[in-house]
Amino acid sequence: MAKRREWIIVAVCILLTTTAFGFGMYLIPMVLPEMTSGLGLDYARIGTITGGSQVAALLAIPMADLVVRRFGALSTIITAHFSAALLLAGVYDLQGFLDFFCLSFLLRTWPVMTWIPMVVVAAEHLPLNWRPTFFTLVSAASCVCVSFDGFFSSWFLTHSNWRAMWMAASMINVGVGLISLAALKCCGALGGPSKKTMPTQTSPGEGLTAWLKSPGGILLNAIFLISGLTFISFPVYLAPYLREELNTGLSTITLMWSVMGLAGIPAGLIFSVIVARMGIKFSFVLIFTLGITAAACLGGAPAMVPMTLSAASFGTAQAVIYGMGPAYLSKVLSVSAASKAFALGTAIMTIGGLIGNFLGGWSSDLLGSFKWAYMATGILFAVGALLSILLVPKSLEPTGNH
Repeated sequence: MAKRREWIIVAVCILLTTTAFGFGMYLIPMVLPEMTSGLGLDYARIGTITGGSQVAALLAIPMADLVVRRFGALSTIITAHFSAALLLAGVYDLQGFLDFFCLSFLLRTWPVMTWIPMVVVAAEHLPLNWRPTFFTLVSAASCVCVSFDGFFSSWFLTHSNWRAMWMAASMINVGVGLISLAALKCCGALGGPSKKTMPTQTSPGEGLTAWLKSPGGILLNAIFLISGLTFISFPVYLAPYLREELNTGLSTITLMWSVMGLAGIPAGLIFSVIVARMGIKFSFVLIFTLGITAAACLGGAPAMVPMTLSAASFGTAQAVIYGMGPAYLSKVLSVSAASKAFALGTAIMTIGGLIGNFLGGWSSDLLGSFKWAYMATGILFAVGALLSILLVPKSLEPTGNH
């Protein structure tokens, strides 16, 4: 019975994470050219919108921690899901810059309110040896929807319009939410916070402070920053760059998004094995190397082979990068300390995404092309790989602080 309950919780978390990322931050880039044109905006304003939405994610991080402590992790995720369904319906009636900014700002809190509570979900409902696999699977889950996004957006752009697409996404979201809610109620997983994750009078302890000051802690947080600058920003302007500057057809963009998603689907299982056998250091180096490959393939002519290789490389890397941090932290720190360290790391990554999105949008207007933004992204991927190499292997071993 306990195993059945664990499997239901894992399946629901995968489903809700899939929609939180797939129908939010990954779907918008697919229709960004049409939305930009339809609303009469330029990419400087789009950069302001996408950069500003990262501020919302930053503000949502401490809010997520407070809400989880009061109402419980799974209840927080479910509530965020239904709230997002209403916001997606609101995108249908966008009229201009201010509407787009406000809805994008609010929608960007959705993945945060889904992802941050996952550390507590793992601590409350899963045994320790399951947690790294859980995080890599949940991290890779969004790739299922990324693959779907390509066909989903292409169909609506061909047969209808982007407004109808967002209304359909809202309706799908409601259905997913109802199924998830019924499943969690069936296994008795909903409710307030567990006693072992309730706030106590004691601090997380010296373990967290010592880790943050250690070479491993400093380097890992630097990697969080590089990850935000690169992985969050990379897909945002990809469709506009390929379609408007390289004259790539919609069918090729659809194929790339599908390949991106399909490549990421098995990545969670593959990297859970790599982490277990080769360690977090090797995994980070491999992930950033895939990022370098993805950026390099965009530098040449828009031929099918390099475009497909770029999509496959980025899809694989993006699928697992977000799960590496919490997978490691959940093993080396106590539940409370890991939750706080993960919140800090997510905040740092979000700041990186804010800077990357803002500069990416403005670079098109200032420099006349997104090419320079993707060249800079490739360099940052290389910096991330170098930082990963500098990680001290000893600092990546469990310390026993559970």
